[in-house]
Amino acid sequence: MQDGMAAESTDKAPDSSSAYAPPGKAGPVSTGPASTDSAIRLNGVRKLFGAKAAVDDVTFRIPRGSVFGLIGPNGAGKTTTFSMMAGFLEPTEGSLEVLGYSPHNVDELRGRLGVLPQDAVLPAADRVGDFLVYLGRLQGMSKDRALEEARKALAEVEGRDWWFLKCGALSHGMAKRVQLAQAMLGDPEVVLLDEPTAGLDPRVA
Repeated sequence: MQDGMAAESTDKAPDSSSAYAPPGKAGPVSTGPASTDSAIRLNGVRKLFGAKAAVDDVTFRIPRGSVFGLIGPNGAGKTTTFSMMAGFLEPTEGSLEVLGYSPHNVDELRGRLGVLPQDAVLPAADRVGDFLVYLGRLQGMSKDRALEEARKALAEVEGRDWWFLKCGALSHGMAKRVQLAQAMLGDPEVVLLDEPTAGLDPRVA
């Protein structure tokens, strides 16, 4: 993972007892006031694939309102760590929370967490605008707000003129920028980005 971003928020985080810890594998779960200023918190996180440890005893905290990056060689466990923070994978051991909740708590994190995986794929037959509005509606936005937020996100990546283009007609760089737009849709409190500048022109990146 090249970059991870935690956008500033003034909302108070919930009690950390809802943080993710696999049954029988629970590591220490953070408690007390420190949780209220954390966007993401990992404590003793380990991920095994068979007998191989892809991530081993990782502990860190990302404060709200900060920009945080994981940098390392291939195979260092960056994308695996990203995938656990995004809720795509479950830790084998340890505890992990995003805004005080398990990454799997969709109801609490809907609209508050934006994610761009490394190998994200857009629906080729969908128009760009329709796709972004649909994602906004999935977040619980009204139709009018989804339209507004979709246009705003597309403008942020300099893609105002792409609204009626089909996703399958976009160049690699244009598609990457639409993927960035979907991750930032609705101004989420935390945005996780895995290699977000890959394939982008230096001017845009």
